[in-house]
Amino acid sequence: MKEKAVIFTLSLFYFWNIGLYAQSDISHYLSGKTKEKQSYPLLFELTDLADEYALDSVYINSKDGTDNIFRFYYNSDSLIKYFTIDYTDPMYSDFGWKISHLYSDDNKVVAYLHETREQNEWAPAFIDSIFYSGNGKVSGILTYVYNNECWVKIARRMNEYDSLDNLVFEKTELLEDSTWNISSITERFYSGTLCDSMILTNRLGDDLKHIYKYEYFYNEASLLEDHLVYWIENEEWFPLYNGHRKYNNDSTLAQLLIREYTDKNWTNKYLREITYNDDRSLSTILNKEYVDNSWAETDDILTFDYPGGMTLGVVGFRADLYYDIITGIDRGNLSIPKDYILYNNYPNPFNPTTKIAYELKESARVSLSVYDIKGELVETIFEGEQNGGHHVRGFNGGRLSSGVYFCRLRVTDIKGKLVYQDEKKMLLLK
Repeated sequence: MKEKAVIFTLSLFYFWNIGLYAQSDISHYLSGKTKEKQSYPLLFELTDLADEYALDSVYINSKDGTDNIFRFYYNSDSLIKYFTIDYTDPMYSDFGWKISHLYSDDNKVVAYLHETREQNEWAPAFIDSIFYSGNGKVSGILTYVYNNECWVKIARRMNEYDSLDNLVFEKTELLEDSTWNISSITERFYSGTLCDSMILTNRLGDDLKHIYKYEYFYNEASLLEDHLVYWIENEEWFPLYNGHRKYNNDSTLAQLLIREYTDKNWTNKYLREITYNDDRSLSTILNKEYVDNSWAETDDILTFDYPGGMTLGVVGFRADLYYDIITGIDRGNLSIPKDYILYNNYPNPFNPTTKIAYELKESARVSLSVYDIKGELVETIFEGEQNGGHHVRGFNGGRLSSGVYFCRLRVTDIKGKLVYQDEKKMLLLK
């Protein structure tokens, strides 16, 4: 089986929930099989797709229950046509994002069109136009926002590279009262192709101030092993965080431990654990925080990096990735389903977590429950009203013994009349 076409890197700090030009920290490919090393940061990055498999969806769970679902659609050249972001929380289920990729004749991304969905209608929000230098590197990004009448410029980013094509300088400017004003600057310093350090500068009031400094340290295989983060006060740098990485034998990243510098001591703060499928494609990311001398799942910022340099961030404690065979056919549209459908859980068999997807053709009252082989109720996963559309819920069988279980979906209309019921067999193997 060929390697799936998603390469991931890790990020820790300060991203907008869905937005542009947020600053990240560290990077290193989580796949041990990459075309070239990169030294710019971000959490996970979509590159050229493999011949056979592509990312199908990413489910991101958050502690407050407002989970995110990323679904990916491809064109006949196996390039991303667009992806969507939806929410499982009934309060937000009518709202969503859609980001379309526009390509040049040589398959370079030249623009990202962002749209929002309300009441099942898509409306333009903003667009990022991407510009390239003669050597094919992204030289700049120009962002327009749609004000219901026309497109208006709001921001731009300019990149500079050294003679080895390392990205050494990024400047972001905002258009304010017809004047371009610097918002932030990122400077990177290299030894060969490996980034040794990075300094982030932001505009505070009328002045540009250094905010953070990063130092990077690599092992003998040129894999990023440690990084240090500093903050500045009275023109003096003070340590803030340290990140230490552990790798699997195949050079895929297994763990990232973040320690915080407090009272002149390093103490555990965050932990990221990463798992892979048999073909080394990334399967899950789990975020934890050190509380009361033990690790507990916690929400942190997971960020997506795309080929033109755009980044998106979402909050969650767990990300699960699923893949599908590339067929060259658009995998459906995003309209409200025409029927009620309960899908088989995935993965199945599972240990101990799985996802259960279903579709509603209209708003209804839903009951999603799990029963054991005796027909006794094990858990009610969800019960309440939901809007029409696609929905996904997670189930954790950690407290259960191995065996056969059944997931049952019951749908009733606003008058309480049963309009749909189905159940699927699930196999828990520990």
